[in-house]
Amino acid sequence: MWMGWIWQGLLIGCGLLLIGWGRGGRNSLDRFGSKTFASAGSSTGMEISVIVPARDEEANLEELLPLLQSMVPAPREIIVVDDGSSDGTRQSAVSRGVALVEAGRLPAGWQGKAWACAQGADAAAGSRLLFLDADVRPAPDLLRLLAEAAGEGGCVTVQPYHRIGSAAEHFSAFFNAAVLAGSGRFSPVARRGREGSFGPCLFCSRDEYRMAGGHASIRGEVLENDRLAARFRSAGMPCRAYAGGSRLSFRMYEGGLKAIAAGWAKSIALGAASAQKRMLALTILWISGLSGAAIGAVSAAAKAVSGQPQAAELAACLFLYALAAWTCRRAFRLAGSFSVWTYALYPLGLAYFCGVFAYGLYRSFVRRRVSWKGRDIDVA
Repeated sequence: MWMGWIWQGLLIGCGLLLIGWGRGGRNSLDRFGSKTFASAGSSTGMEISVIVPARDEEANLEELLPLLQSMVPAPREIIVVDDGSSDGTRQSAVSRGVALVEAGRLPAGWQGKAWACAQGADAAAGSRLLFLDADVRPAPDLLRLLAEAAGEGGCVTVQPYHRIGSAAEHFSAFFNAAVLAGSGRFSPVARRGREGSFGPCLFCSRDEYRMAGGHASIRGEVLENDRLAARFRSAGMPCRAYAGGSRLSFRMYEGGLKAIAAGWAKSIALGAASAQKRMLALTILWISGLSGAAIGAVSAAAKAVSGQPQAAELAACLFLYALAAWTCRRAFRLAGSFSVWTYALYPLGLAYFCGVFAYGLYRSFVRRRVSWKGRDIDVA
């Protein structure tokens, strides 16, 4: 029995190898900002074209565009690409005085977001390009920090910090943690130079974007920015990935559990398939440990209540549960503003994650089609 508990503890400890000690802070945008850029002052800001692909994003644009327009230094231009919206997306862009590009009819073989990004890049005049999802919320100094993070070349991708605004959004905890863990960027055992990338924010120079092939080179991919970052690496250019920290955040799937399931099901299984194998293996082991700790704690508690107290078993199971919750806390605090109950009652979120992940596997690898914002997307 003791060997079983020790093995359970080792499985749980795999979570610490996914998002290792101290690496979160070093790989966050918050680490930048201490330098003074002679080359990245107002002139650098003026040469950045911000491109926002938008499909039915009226509400998000009402919040995002004022933030972009208040950036210091200011971007050269802000381009909203209307990807066939049926709401007031177009009017939101026009009312804020930003450039509006109509994506037009989606060509065969293209995915919607990749097509919209490509149209925005073609219309952009800046020497640097920043592709942003409409649901992100940038800090005023984001452009300067991205210029610093990019260094002398390559691309930078950022996973925003999830700022929770409703109870349902806490059920995104494991999804957000899985994205960070799967990238390998925060693990001490990941293969260096082979880390994954993030989709909501991608920054690069126009010339290197073209050298990598642009979005046309990954036109049929659902995980477009991750695949584009891989194109940068294939072309011999570096690609750096960071957590957003206090500099870039988002609200995801505010429509409740149904919206969360629909949003994550379209990409979580494909993301897992593209993760480093050792990161995927560690994630599976960690989830196995978390599941075993939850089942063991419930079983030991039930025995105690039924009058079959086994003090050693109860103490060991409660310790393992507490250890599991602690590893969840370490992962979740880098991913978003998740509350205490999210990791204290982590089996609820874990069960939801496993259910949506299984559904995503079915949609991605059996049915070979996923749905998002009124489009049925072929992932064959």
